[in-house]
Amino acid sequence: YGAAGFAWLVKAIFVPVVAIHVTEAWWMANTRLAKYGVETGSALWFKWVLQTFLEGVPAFLRFDGLVQEARKKKDAAKH
Repeated sequence: YGAAGFAWLVKAIFVPVVAIHVTEAWWMANTRLAKYGVETGSALWFKWVLQTFLEGVPAFLRFDGLVQEARKKKDAAKH
């Protein structure tokens, strides 16, 4: 194991991990951002896509939480 084992592991998982994160960023852009009218290529769009690429699932959870919070505020304003 040791350093050589670690180096081998990093090389072995690098491409799959990058592919997963690219897919997550694409998924965020196409299923969340587009749905809520975030303009493709805008600063906000880039921030969310980059955060999703770096974080993965936690970015989805945060985005969904923000949407839920905004809906609650909107519903409360109706009553």
